[in-house]
Amino acid sequence: MSAPGMDAIGLEMEEVVDVYDCCVNGSVAWEVIGHDGFERFALSVTEFLRSVGGDQGEQVEQAVSELKRARSDLTISLLPFCHQNSPLTSRVDVLRARAAVIEEQMGPGDPVNERLSEAVESLAELANLMDRPLFDRLVELVRGRPDERIAVVSPGRVSHVEDARQALQRFGDRLEVVTPAELANLPAFETLCVLGTPGWYIHRRGEFVLTVPRAQQVLVVLWSWIGVDGLPPRAEIIGGRTGSVGPRPVAAPPRPSRGALRVHEDEVPEVVDWVGMRDRAKSDGDAGDGAQDEVEARLFLLAEDHGVLLESVGKKQEVVEPDLEGDDRIQTVDVADLDAGHHVLLRTQGDGSLVRVVADRLLGTFAGPLREDQREWKRRLRAAHVSYEMDGLCRRLEQAGCAKVSPQNVRNWMSLGSIRPRKASFRAIMKVIGIEDDEVFWISMTKIYSAHIRAGRTISNQLKAVVGDKDLDDLIRTGRMQFELDEGTGGTLDAFRVDDVDDELHFVAEGRLGHPFSVDPFTGNR
Repeated sequence: MSAPGMDAIGLEMEEVVDVYDCCVNGSVAWEVIGHDGFERFALSVTEFLRSVGGDQGEQVEQAVSELKRARSDLTISLLPFCHQNSPLTSRVDVLRARAAVIEEQMGPGDPVNERLSEAVESLAELANLMDRPLFDRLVELVRGRPDERIAVVSPGRVSHVEDARQALQRFGDRLEVVTPAELANLPAFETLCVLGTPGWYIHRRGEFVLTVPRAQQVLVVLWSWIGVDGLPPRAEIIGGRTGSVGPRPVAAPPRPSRGALRVHEDEVPEVVDWVGMRDRAKSDGDAGDGAQDEVEARLFLLAEDHGVLLESVGKKQEVVEPDLEGDDRIQTVDVADLDAGHHVLLRTQGDGSLVRVVADRLLGTFAGPLREDQREWKRRLRAAHVSYEMDGLCRRLEQAGCAKVSPQNVRNWMSLGSIRPRKASFRAIMKVIGIEDDEVFWISMTKIYSAHIRAGRTISNQLKAVVGDKDLDDLIRTGRMQFELDEGTGGTLDAFRVDDVDDELHFVAEGRLGHPFSVDPFTGNR
């Protein structure tokens, strides 16, 4: 089963009316599914998490991350437990080895290790089962609605969605497996089967699933061991002369039987392993010169199982706006304002910024010496930072006549991504770091700055020419699209949809910025 397609961007008027009717008159039902082995594993993970208190060390932290991710993955997987690709078996092996290390560190009988061993062994039991209860229930639901157009919505990574499409391909065109983002541009369905927990859809990406649903009936497929408080209220639809139209009341979730153990949905994170992503973000890519200063960055989850770190303070990022036309499709957005739904343009081939590559090409044989001047004064400024620390360096810069001194400005000046500040501040920096012939360095930096301006304009004009008239259906459908620039410019740029943003800020070496990386340690760039 291929990903759903669209004949045109946006919805026709008739389709808008259908969406209106779904929101106002549509219904919600709960489909509870149970499996003793999966419930045993899910509850044992919770027991392990509750036994962990305070800082228990890196091994325990990794075990927490791996078990939570395994539970979330299985919550939306349609494959038999024993066919979860190789990752499930790999996880069991890794977790057993980790449990052995933790037992050696903590000693036998420690409750943390005992709960961990129980969780790992219950996962190992699942890895030997042919059962696929979620798939079986969905097949039953689809067969019971032979004349309906049905969608299964999965919030997982691309590997989950593709696995689900393969598993359900027997139903042909009347059943589509979609992501929340894809629902935004698809006509309304008769039935929408929602995988995961309701909490996974209470954000910008999930609004077309529960808040403004794209189906006459929404079936929330919920595992019996998950406890939920309810669904988000549906949005009021602005009416005509009669004013706002209120939707039907949302059905309450099923009540568990007395004494039944439940895991609240807040404890079952969406299938975004931020801990794992952070580790991969800081281990992948080229950190560059070991003398590089660390900069503040935001971590983004991108479409097709990718992530990227972007410098967060005072930096802008080029994005593609599929809803606009022509030159307006290329926009710049503050990195601090990037959110789910934006489509960021990133270089996936070659090293370094494309602007820098084109600028160096414009500088020709002078690029090497000029760049060495740039590296030299920044190395000295970083050395001054180490010697004086930030407060002391700021005081010295201010005394030397530097305007607008602040820790963030100093970090920006040390960054290899910046070229130079204004002339008065630049001269003050030269004085503090011991460079007497500041005019030579000023001229060098001005030449680099001018080349960057020309390079930026060249790339921007080419992007507008390439993207302006391009059919962007693939970008809307899959969340990723590649754009070929002129051969002399330096290759390609990829537009990635931002699917989520890490709540934490990170300090990372500059060489790790702007490089998309795979977020799946098992399948790589799948």
